[in-house]
Amino acid sequence: MRESLRDVFNDVASVPTPGDISEWCGSLGIDAVVHLLAGRHCGWALIVHRNGHITSLRLPLLLLHAPELLSFTAAHNEQLRVGEAVNPPADSSWRKALHGVCDWAWKAAIRELYEHLTAVGIEDTPRVVVIPSGTLGLVPWHAARHRAKTPGGWEHRFAIESVAFSYAPSAHALSWYTLRAFLPLTGSGVVVVDPTMDLPHARQEGEDLYRWYYSKGRRFGGSGEPGSVPATPRAVLSALSDPVGSPAPAYPVAHFACHARSRALAAESHLVLANGQRLSVSSVLDRLRWASQGPSLGPLVVLSACATAVPGAHYDGALSMATAFGSAGAAAVVGSLWAVDDAATAALMRDFHTLLNLEGLPPAEALRTAQLRALREARAGTRGKKTRAKAPAGDPSYWAAFVHQGLGYTAPPEDSVSSAVSTLPERWGTSSDTEASTDGPGLRLPIFASLPGPDPSALVWTCPVADCSEEANGDMDSPFDADCCPVHPGNAFVLG
Repeated sequence: MRESLRDVFNDVASVPTPGDISEWCGSLGIDAVVHLLAGRHCGWALIVHRNGHITSLRLPLLLLHAPELLSFTAAHNEQLRVGEAVNPPADSSWRKALHGVCDWAWKAAIRELYEHLTAVGIEDTPRVVVIPSGTLGLVPWHAARHRAKTPGGWEHRFAIESVAFSYAPSAHALSWYTLRAFLPLTGSGVVVVDPTMDLPHARQEGEDLYRWYYSKGRRFGGSGEPGSVPATPRAVLSALSDPVGSPAPAYPVAHFACHARSRALAAESHLVLANGQRLSVSSVLDRLRWASQGPSLGPLVVLSACATAVPGAHYDGALSMATAFGSAGAAAVVGSLWAVDDAATAALMRDFHTLLNLEGLPPAEALRTAQLRALREARAGTRGKKTRAKAPAGDPSYWAAFVHQGLGYTAPPEDSVSSAVSTLPERWGTSSDTEASTDGPGLRLPIFASLPGPDPSALVWTCPVADCSEEANGDMDSPFDADCCPVHPGNAFVLG
């Protein structure tokens, strides 16, 4: 019998069915998967429930040309390009646009979604995975807000206070995580600590996390830092890669406290490591492989940097630093939607890892709890004060940038994943812009930019030590053969 085009297409790229998504809800411990689709005349929320039921919500305000969405997209792009501070005046265009899109997000989608979830009888706090389309992926849906009367007066109430949010770039990407499980936390991890040596709060963040929770693992720092291994792409990827003969990654957690750069071409977005060397999206996809075709163990990857969960300039794809690590086999990834403040991020990350390690919360719950605490502290510090002084309590730029993808609520059920995990050896407990940042110490800044200059294959990297003549050829990411000078191994090569 002659095959239909649909049959051939399904063999090449099968589309997840509602039944598949319902099964994944059970595996991931979530109540529903919510696709948000903006239109020219009307938008929609397509909800696949854990019990297999499908609901479509007509959303008249979820429009591609909504002024609030257009304004936020333009302000977001401008912030990434020119480096507007994350703590600008209250009347700055970016902050106004963020507040506007959070108000719009509640009216356009989240209010009706929440009313639907409570109407179908979901107990306690509904847990949802949001799959936004196009520019909707820039919106912090967990920070959708509305004004509510409280005993202390009128204040903003946020969606995160009523609903637990996780995110995914697509239903197919969500399927990755149903075959994964976390490595157990054993006091080991890979921590990248301020490799450009210009983020004092990121440095303290990384030092604290390494000392408190991951000191059995590896610490990578800046070039020429006494007693530190430079955080170069080769060194970091080598530490993250599977050891020879091992069925799982070497470390359960990888935390990056550093700068990031967002490029118009998403594959060129990268984390900025020692001496400006880059760990790019393409490098992660090409050189890091944790997951196999079947059940596997994966680490938690925390990208404590700027806009690491944002795809390229047009936001019409699913590729970002966060999804690159997810594709490589991470069990969960935490990334950010905009340029984040150094000090506020450090406080949030310390709280997140404390909840993860000392209170045993899974990543999505740990992130939500840390964000709710930051919100509660902001409110407590402004109660009884004048309206202008209350701004931090209602300002999501202080706490809402980070989002979660992947496993995050409950351990997978007793199925093939847990069976695969049980057969693995018990071994983890024994493991002992311009390329130079000009953004100042207060901002982990990304920028959109082209890549001008000579043929990348002809770039020369040199040793930063005076009078050293060692050099190496490479591309825009790093040298081809060695990331550090062979004569001064504590110094990473710098682009000459």
